[in-house]
Amino acid sequence: MTEDTSIPPLLLVAATPLECHQLVQSLQLQPVARDFLWEGMYRDVPVHLVVTGIGPVNPAAALERCFSRTIPRLAVQLGIAGAYAGSGLALGDVVQVQEEVFADFGATTAEGGLLDMQAMGFPLAHLPDGTPLYNVLHNPRPLPLQVPLVKGLTSATVSGHTALIALRQQQWQPQVESMEGATFFQLCLARGVPFAAFRCISNAVAPRNPAEWQIPRSAQRMQEFILAQMAFLCA
Repeated sequence: MTEDTSIPPLLLVAATPLECHQLVQSLQLQPVARDFLWEGMYRDVPVHLVVTGIGPVNPAAALERCFSRTIPRLAVQLGIAGAYAGSGLALGDVVQVQEEVFADFGATTAEGGLLDMQAMGFPLAHLPDGTPLYNVLHNPRPLPLQVPLVKGLTSATVSGHTALIALRQQQWQPQVESMEGATFFQLCLARGVPFAAFRCISNAVAPRNPAEWQIPRSAQRMQEFILAQMAFLCA
């Protein structure tokens, strides 16, 4: 089926091929020879999928390329995440992130704490209407799906030191952690793109112990969830 360019696409956003290869196969998406992009159709709706790369910086470049090309009807981020102690989340749980925190931006204090950007008096960015963005970003319209709504923390460095984990919990009260979430929020807010972010829990936020991680299983579970919601996401 040929894509109808008059219909805004659904944009699926993943950091790595592991987190989206099942979607590419099941939706029969075809590669585009640039930007790690795949395209196809779900019923009558164009579907684009972009693999952004890991970390807070790569998604900014990838999403800006996508948004410059076409503004989607909805952007959906999907991936894995760590869960903080006390969140009540278990390995394999799917959550929707309604709030994200840039945990690395600010100034460290002599006591080992962090002054956030608002305390420093420097916005990270501004929305088109002039609203300043600081460390904490909100999705004003999360999707009405039967999964927990959580607060996410985004860091270029995965939390594995007990003292750092405790500091981040005390300051931000996150439930999950990723390396790309807040960047996705910022780019969508800046462009006025409706968005939703989903994560499947692959590990605990704790001192590094790969033997207890379930990354491939959680990536598969995440994609199964998205496939089950495709009719709703494309409505």
